[in-house]
Order: sequence, then C-alpha cells, then structure tokens
Amino acid sequence: MKADTAETLDLKAYLCALRRWRALIVGVTLGAGMLALILSLVTAPVYEATASLVVGQSQPTGAPDYNTVLLNEQLARTYSQLLKDRPVLRQAAQQLNLKTDDVTLSKLDSAVSVEAIKDTQLIRVRVRQPSPAGAANIANTLVEVFIQQQQASVAQGFTNSLQSLEREMRSTQAQIEATQRSLDEEKAKPSPDQAKLGQLEALLSQYRSTYDGFQQSYNQLRVAQAHSSNLLAVFEKAEPPSRPILPRTGLNVVLGALVGALLSTGAVVLIEYTDDTIRGAEDVERVTGLRTVASIAHFRAVEPGAPLLAARPGSAAGEGFRLLRTEVEILATDTRPQPPILLITGARTQVGTTTVASNLAVSLAQIGRKVLVVDTNLRRPALHEAFGLPNAAGFTSPFLHQAELEQAIQPTRVAGLQVLSAGPTVANPAEVLSFRETADLLAELRKLADYVLLDSPPVLNAADACILAHKADAVLLVAQAGRTTQSDLRQASRILQRAKKPILGVVLNAAAAHVS
Repeated sequence: MKADTAETLDLKAYLCALRRWRALIVGVTLGAGMLALILSLVTAPVYEATASLVVGQSQPTGAPDYNTVLLNEQLARTYSQLLKDRPVLRQAAQQLNLKTDDVTLSKLDSAVSVEAIKDTQLIRVRVRQPSPAGAANIANTLVEVFIQQQQASVAQGFTNSLQSLEREMRSTQAQIEATQRSLDEEKAKPSPDQAKLGQLEALLSQYRSTYDGFQQSYNQLRVAQAHSSNLLAVFEKAEPPSRPILPRTGLNVVLGALVGALLSTGAVVLIEYTDDTIRGAEDVERVTGLRTVASIAHFRAVEPGAPLLAARPGSAAGEGFRLLRTEVEILATDTRPQPPILLITGARTQVGTTTVASNLAVSLAQIGRKVLVVDTNLRRPALHEAFGLPNAAGFTSPFLHQAELEQAIQPTRVAGLQVLSAGPTVANPAEVLSFRETADLLAELRKLADYVLLDSPPVLNAADACILAHKADAVLLVAQAGRTTQSDLRQASRILQRAKKPILGVVLNAAAAHVS
C-alpha cells in the first residue's frame, strides 16, 4: 500500500513538473518543428525515377512450368546484383557523357537502388537525382545498357556453343564418310570378312547416332537462341517524376517537433529526477512527516528597513504570513498563562528565516499583540537590517556587561513590535547560548511581550539552534522551495525532534515559483 502511494506521489510530482516546465517543452517542440521546416525549405529537392525489368518473358509455346518460374526468379535476384556492377555503371556513364572515374561511379552507385520484387520475375531500378529528367534518363540508360550487355553475353555464349557443335558435327560427318568407304570396300571383295563387316557397320551406326545427337543439340540451341533475344526486357520505362521524393517537409516537421518534445520532456524528467530540493508541501510531508503550516509566495525585495507586511500589508505574499499567524496563536493557547517563545530556524542559511521571523512579528503586531523578536543568530545577525536598526547593543550586551536588557531592546515603526538585535560579536556563540543566564534572559523577555520570536541560526551549520530549541516552547522550521534539499530538511527535523519540543511544522518560502 505504501509503495502504491509513493508511486502515485512520484507520478503526481512528475506531472506537476511537466506543468511547471510546459513553456520550455512547448517552446522547444515548436522550435524543433520550425527548424525542421526551415531545413526542409532550404534543402535541394531530390527526385526519384523508377524503371522495371522483367526476366523470362519470352518462353516457348505453352505455359511455363514451375521449375522455369523458379529459375526466372533466381535470375531476377542475380540480375539485381549485376545491375550495379562497375562495367554496367561505366558504360552507362559513357552514354550519359559523364566521367568514368571512381568518384563519379561511386556517386552514381549511391544514387541507384535495385530491388528484385519478391515472388515475381520483376526487377525495379530506382534513381535519385536533383533533376527529374536526369533521374529518368539515368534509370532508362542503366536498364538499356544492362540489357545490351546481357544480350551480348548470352549471344556470345550461344555463338561459341554453336561453333563448337558445328566442329564436332563436321568431325563426326568425316568419320561417317570414312567408315562408309571402308565398309563399301570390304563388301566389294570376292570373299568379304564378315567379322570386319560387322565391326564397320556397328561403328558406322555409332557415328550416325552421335551425329544425330549433335544435330539435335544444335537445333535446340538455335531454338533457344531465337527465344533468348527478349529473355530480359523493359517492363516499364522511367518517366520524369512530377514531385520530389525529398525533402518530406510535413513528415520532417512532425518528426522534428516530436524529437523536440521528447528531448525537452526527457531533460525535464532528468532535471526533476536529479533535483533533491523541496518543491512542495507533498515533499515536506513525505520527507519529514511534518505538515506545511504556510506557503509564502515569492515576492520582490521591499525597501530596506521594512519587512514585507510593514511596507505592503495587502500583498498576496502577506496572506501566507497571516495564515502562519493563526497557527502561532493556537500555540499561545497551549502555553498560557505564559507567553510562548517560538524558535524560528532553517536547515541551512539563505532560506528566509529572518524574513519569516520579521514578517510573522509584524503580522502579530498588526492585530494588537505585543511582540518581541530576538536575533539569536550570533554568527551572522541580520534581523536589525530587516528593520533598519543599529546593532550596537543587543542580545549579547548583558553578558558583556555593556548594556542592560531594557536598554538593548529597540522599538520599531510598527506599533507593539520591538526588536532585540544580536548585539556585539562574541567569540563563542554556542557557549553563550548554553549559559544559565541565557535561560534567565529568555524568562525576562517572556514577561515583556505576548510573543517572543527567536530568529535562530541554521540547524545544520552549528549547534546553536539545538541549544535554543531546548529553551523554547516550540519550533518553526523554514525551508525554501527549490533551494532546501530533502536530505537537509530530513536531517534538521530529526535533530530538532530530539529536543522533545513541539515542531509546529514547516514554512515553505518562495513557493509560488515551485508549487502549482
């Protein structure tokens, strides 16, 4: 069941990612399609002309038998290989007034494709050229040259065979005549030798039988020679094509757009798969088991020295802080009669902890609450800058005996809101926060306001946040969408849970750019 839920969440996450990146995907898809269109328009057109040959068209009277048909199909396959031999290409190039060097013949070879059509006696010759007339001319010339060469080769074969048979027939005829004379001479004797007569008659019969065999073979060759004149014939001449076969503009555009869509989608999936940052409330709950108490929309920086809610109270991002304020007020009911001390921290730096602390303080003050926000980030204090206040005296001043606590607390332009900045730098912040006097100081601060907010250093950068968590009533964890990693947030939440103090949840900063 958990595995099915995880798979559903992953699928939803990828669907959300595709929606977030849809502008890129659509842009790349359209760009790839447009690029394919431009390339197709500037590419020179290629025309394809087709000529067909038929093998074994001429047959003796009567229907051809099955063996003859098989033989013709085998011849078609053989001829399809011979059609692109160099002698054929060279003679065709000569008739076309082309060069006969290897480069030209190789180009001609690459432009020609020959195919023996399966289960037929047909051979199809295709030629691709920039010119439709040139493609048809090459195809027809190539076919004519091949037929001529084959006819010449077959004719020469028949001629050689007939000449050989004629020589054998003349020799046998001479043997017949010589044997006949010997037989006549023996018969003319007063007392012919019967045994010799028998031998001569048998030899004469053998010669005549041999001659008849030669004569029959000779006649068959003459018949075959007569039928071989159109054994290989043109079935269909090539005509100049009316349309180019390449480029296929429509197909190229579709394929280009498809490739663009696949590449952009794959890139988005890869980015999302390798992106370990928190992207939404679902990631927060899955990684930490904590709920997202508020999602703060991304907003532009306001004027120095004024938090967002102080400078632009009606902004859209301010609604997130008002929702957060409601959660904090619920905490106040749990800690009564004492005002709550809320620790606000993040996993790492630069996630907006000070922004959340200052604007939450303003939001509470706007409904009439007395709020004291304290900068306990003694390493990199920034709270005084958010309100445009000096940092000469602050949290560390009582420990350094430089000022009393009441003197270090500064009012702000927001009614009911006071700030205790970090104060002078100390060499050992963690030790200062561990002092018993620190707990006493926080107890004093609790008496001065309805809410005490501690702007804390990050959990994973130092032990300060863990020390303060033990002294606070509750903890608020801040994460920034697209910046805080899942591993950091998981580790920070586990460390804070060891303090045995309630964790209100997670505030997701800059959420609008990352959450649909």
